[in-house]
Amino acid sequence: MKWLKRQTNERVLQKASETLDGVLPYVVAKRLKDVDNIDAFLAADSFDFADPFKMKDFSKGVDRLFEALERNEHITISCDYDADGLGAASILKKGLNLIGFRLTNLEIIVSERYNGGYGFNKAVCDKIIENPNSSLVITVDQGSSDHVQIERLISSRSDVDIIVTDHHHVPEITPDKALAFINPNREDDRYPHKDICGAIVALLLISAVIDKIDPTIDRSKLFDIGAISTIGDMMPLDSLVNRFIVKSSLARMKHNPSPFWRVIMENYPINEETVGFYLGPRINAFSRMGVDPSIVIEFLTTDVRVKAQKIWDKMTEVNDQRKELNKSLKKDAELSLSTGGYDQKNSISVFLEDGASGLTGIVASNLKESTGKPSICFCPKHGDPDMITGSGRSVSGIDIRKCVMEAIEGLEDANGGGHPAACGLTIKRADFNLFSELFEKSVNEKMAANNIGKLEPVIEFDAVFNQFVSLEFVHSINKLAPFGMGFEKPIFAYKGYIDQVGFMGEDSKHARFVLDKGDQRLNCVLFNHQEMLDFDLKALHNGQEIYVIGDLNINKFRGEENLQIMVKALKAI
Repeated sequence: MKWLKRQTNERVLQKASETLDGVLPYVVAKRLKDVDNIDAFLAADSFDFADPFKMKDFSKGVDRLFEALERNEHITISCDYDADGLGAASILKKGLNLIGFRLTNLEIIVSERYNGGYGFNKAVCDKIIENPNSSLVITVDQGSSDHVQIERLISSRSDVDIIVTDHHHVPEITPDKALAFINPNREDDRYPHKDICGAIVALLLISAVIDKIDPTIDRSKLFDIGAISTIGDMMPLDSLVNRFIVKSSLARMKHNPSPFWRVIMENYPINEETVGFYLGPRINAFSRMGVDPSIVIEFLTTDVRVKAQKIWDKMTEVNDQRKELNKSLKKDAELSLSTGGYDQKNSISVFLEDGASGLTGIVASNLKESTGKPSICFCPKHGDPDMITGSGRSVSGIDIRKCVMEAIEGLEDANGGGHPAACGLTIKRADFNLFSELFEKSVNEKMAANNIGKLEPVIEFDAVFNQFVSLEFVHSINKLAPFGMGFEKPIFAYKGYIDQVGFMGEDSKHARFVLDKGDQRLNCVLFNHQEMLDFDLKALHNGQEIYVIGDLNINKFRGEENLQIMVKALKAI
């Protein structure tokens, strides 16, 4: 694994030093690219969302939805099955309820991972065509690439209007037959905030309608759901708009939590890590395991705490099942790696006969992290044994969507899409080997074009920290939160001697030890040490000098606060 020290932006450092002291200006200067609005970024206590009516077709969408409410029409919401799609549908449902819309006139259709997959697909379109009540369809977090089914619906049901709301990449052929196509990433769109998630686009729409009815209505709970989608969909938190949404919502939820947060608070704190590592995976587990995820919408919108608790218990149960299955598939993928000669290649393409499309993305992410190479994991397509579906994850500097689109260009019945860091695709089973070769060729070309050398796992850290680490120091670091994509939690390297090595968990897969820095002794926790390290931690003797990379954490137990390092990497000296 390559240890890479983050570079410092000197202009940002100079500006940040005007309001911050100690190591904090360096943390900021190793993450932000410019000095514009840096004071507002650090405070994140207010934000001008700009006029959402600058979004193309936004006015059309607002007027049509308002008209539907006046006429008490039947509204159908179509959403994807991930944290963004389910969050967006929850926001519309809760927003409509705030203005008194009869929810008996609302239908929510969640795309099924194993029956059509992402987007406004044929299965979703069929359901709407068969429902004579629907007169207005609103897509959330989907629709930009689904012009075929949107045109099919319009030709089959002339009495139905469609409002497409989305944030994904806009292809050359757009859903221009829809009444309104609202996406800040349209080429002809003038809305300045391009990096918001689909849930926030939906929130801006329903909020504008609320303004027409009663601008005094409190819609803070809508933003609380939007914050979950922003984190869950890995939107960049170096963006001022996303930082404001997440920071203000998390702060508000600590004082006035929704019923679902009251349930979560019993075991986890209200912060971005809880959303990213505990709530998000539970939300996504339903579709991954082929379970109807619409129950998540009930979880996010219910006003009854007992109901939220019951759903949370179910979410936990399904996520535990997902973990077990993922563990098995990960072993299969690692076996493929060991026998496929991938150490001589710059890309990974594995096919798992017993895989499930709901988990291939997680496996691909595991492979990318362990190899440092763009990775795609395939499995048989549900209901079609001649086709296979894949999910890919990439590394910095290599646009996996472009690589995949180039590789499938000449393949029959192949399709794919995504963004630079992640992708999805479907190809013929018989074309797997050919695709792997073409994908490798495209990756090699991108590496050459971008002057990328050897690919290997990389971990970025801020600096070697030789000073005494205090609780006050960690608290000061945490004042820079929220951390996430684009504004990652600070990671430091520490030098010292290992002491009191112990193991915990099933099969002793987790480790704990003490790092003796000389001036102090710090408790360290290392999860999945057998997977992370290229040597046996058990073979290390107490007194071995090591370098540790990790983030600082405060462990609260029985009212006491104790420092510990959550280890990301370790190497003996």
